[in-house]
Amino acid sequence: MTLKMTAHVEFLDAGAREPMIVEHPDGTLFVSGYMRTPQTIPKLWKSSDRGATWSAVNVGTEADGALGNSDVDLAVARDGTLFFVTLGFDRKTGQGTHVAIGVSGDIGKTWRWTMLTKQPLCDRPWVAVTPDGTAHAIWSEGSGVYHSMSQNRGATWSPAQRSIKKAVPAT
Repeated sequence: MTLKMTAHVEFLDAGAREPMIVEHPDGTLFVSGYMRTPQTIPKLWKSSDRGATWSAVNVGTEADGALGNSDVDLAVARDGTLFFVTLGFDRKTGQGTHVAIGVSGDIGKTWRWTMLTKQPLCDRPWVAVTPDGTAHAIWSEGSGVYHSMSQNRGATWSPAQRSIKKAVPAT
């Protein structure tokens, strides 16, 4: 996919930092980023007209597991399953609090959320989907990089495994 700026778009709902964008197989664009506001539910927007207009996507509530106020990433599988990984961040302590992932199989109409970790010092989650549909989520924690995967469109996720240990400087 090649993105080309064709016009400046003003979005009136909220601004987002470090934006992530994906294109669904039907052409719908999804974009997210984190806000420097006290909100706890992650923000996601979609456009069905190549970015000319945008609307907010209801990703669920805190009770549904839709939690995140910092770093985000998006991925979409060939079958159209949308993955939205989010980081919770405590601005008072300056630490990550959790990584959650939302999955939608109906172009963002409904979401199923899973808490991948509640370990302190978690940071910068990423998600990618392989050609066979396996979704991989990674994030860092104080002791290294962790990985979880789903082979069933996000219905279940493997227990988090540390895949890379934190480098220790040579003395």
